[in-house]
Amino acid sequence: MASVVVPCLFDQLWHARRQDELGTGIWARRRRHIPNAVQRLLQDNTLGEQARAMSAQLATEHGTRTACNEIEAFMSSADSRRTPESS
Repeated sequence: MASVVVPCLFDQLWHARRQDELGTGIWARRRRHIPNAVQRLLQDNTLGEQARAMSAQLATEHGTRTACNEIEAFMSSADSRRTPESS
């Protein structure tokens, strides 16, 4: 679903910019911009289309499973490098 992003804290600025770049949302830089951003969101079908396309792509990537596998592999390799003296 396309979004109007109103960042409040640090990393939210990156997310707002990225949604804007990807065409999956609108970065409302100021509170006064929110009404126009919502109006654009409701009128611009391409934002919803882009968001749906991104959602479909992400669904095929199995992100949670991949992330867990990578973390487990990293932790296993860290455990195997550990010596009794370092514990």
